[in-house]
Amino acid sequence: MDTRAYIESGIIESYVLGLASAEEVTELEALYKQYADIKNAVDEFEALVEKRAFEDAIVPPEEVRNKLMSALVPEFAKAQTPVVALPVDSTIQKAFHL
Repeated sequence: MDTRAYIESGIIESYVLGLASAEEVTELEALYKQYADIKNAVDEFEALVEKRAFEDAIVPPEEVRNKLMSALVPEFAKAQTPVVALPVDSTIQKAFHL
């Protein structure tokens, strides 16, 4: 298989952005288990999207965060599985003043 051509086809970007069809998703997920360079391309594009999202992020005022969290309390209570706070990376803490 010409993995370079496959990677350059745009399928990686479509997959990561949630634009790929069900058939494309199935195919890509099978291929990235077989080919390390396809898996690496997916990982790299996911990291790039995440990096860009944080670069362009706008920190909401503290009162907005508090209102949102208060509004979600009833949803957390209805959750089938317990909601557990995950550790926050120090870079994220600094960016969002957590």
